[in-house]
Amino acid sequence: LNAFNYSDGQQKEISLVDNDLVISAHQPLSVLTQVLFEPKTELKDSLTYDITAWSLPYAYGLEAYAVKQDIQPDKDFEYQSYSNNLNAIKKPYSYLVPWNDLQDAQFLGDLLQKNIKVRVSKVAFEIDNKNFAPGTLVITRADNKPFGDDLKTLMTETAEKYQQEIHAVSTGFVTKGSDFGSDNLNLLERPNILVASGEGTSALVFGQVWHYFEHDLQYNITIIDADKISRTNMDNYNLLILPEGRYSFSQEEGEELNSWVRLGGRIIAMGSAIASLPDGFDLKRKSNNSSREDKDAIKTYGGQERKSISNSVPGAIYKIKMDTTHPLAFGLSDHYFTLKTSRRSYDIQKNIWNVGYIEKNPMVIGFVGSQAKERLTETIVFGVQDMGSGAVTFMVDNPLYRGFWAEGKFLFSNAIFMVGQ
Repeated sequence: LNAFNYSDGQQKEISLVDNDLVISAHQPLSVLTQVLFEPKTELKDSLTYDITAWSLPYAYGLEAYAVKQDIQPDKDFEYQSYSNNLNAIKKPYSYLVPWNDLQDAQFLGDLLQKNIKVRVSKVAFEIDNKNFAPGTLVITRADNKPFGDDLKTLMTETAEKYQQEIHAVSTGFVTKGSDFGSDNLNLLERPNILVASGEGTSALVFGQVWHYFEHDLQYNITIIDADKISRTNMDNYNLLILPEGRYSFSQEEGEELNSWVRLGGRIIAMGSAIASLPDGFDLKRKSNNSSREDKDAIKTYGGQERKSISNSVPGAIYKIKMDTTHPLAFGLSDHYFTLKTSRRSYDIQKNIWNVGYIEKNPMVIGFVGSQAKERLTETIVFGVQDMGSGAVTFMVDNPLYRGFWAEGKFLFSNAIFMVGQ
């Protein structure tokens, strides 16, 4: 078949194989299907107040294609039941869990809240003729001796609850990669999470964060008014989430926050919260293009609203490059489609990990004003700054936008569980 490839916007030849999912536009919900899978939005007028791209393959990070031919599959789609080999090994040395999507994060969150010790592999490995990618969870009996034989029961019950794929192994020696006793397996610290809210924070973004923890991840958090952070005993927490907003930290408060991070604390700063971080946090705004400003210095008054759209990003999808060797990108591919709703831009920098960034000629779906597009070129979207024993995750774009960007929820899970561990 000749098909449109969602991942690069090009036409290519593809072949259908068993278990490919086929969604026909010839159905009673044809219009809705076309809307949800529209590869490239056509706008009658770019002067708009809302997002201009939303296609599901981008939101879910899928390998997807659009074809003009009518395809007639030989059977309806059937959900595959999950499987594991937990009953095949009486006393496993360890349990291996893939790290690919939000369901895996739900499973991990449940284990940690039950005080089960979990490690994560920083490198790929092979065991039992199976390949496992970086980010794979490793739960050993040796780490969980207090549970005794109950560990297998807990793993079985939790796997059934989340329909979680698990591979039990009888040894810690691998055929490729690093053995389970190496320093390439990090013990994950259970996140004790403090989320800022109230005056100064965006109620919408805070609500999206809250919904993610309560509905999607089902993980307990503590919520606090932003102006009370400095009066909180931060020793009770190891992760602070700052939703989009304007925060005010005095010099003394900034020094205390800096010290808390260096001693092992972690911060996730979202959107405009990045600019509110005190000295010592190194993500810097992209400098203005003075020549562009000079050209625009003389302008007429009429039609300002329409002229302003050249600096507008009401909501467009950008294809960004990802460093899959970094924990923030575990389980993702080497590219990620981010929903960008602001022209806020930060330079790619040497002193932090530029995990996700916009390249020189990015693929863009939806409307972006010409000046905004120029400003966003070669800028960072997701970054991590290591500070002592802690870390700060910068999220210029909101991966939880309106709670429908599914792959963004998984990326946010990496920031919760993997970064700085």
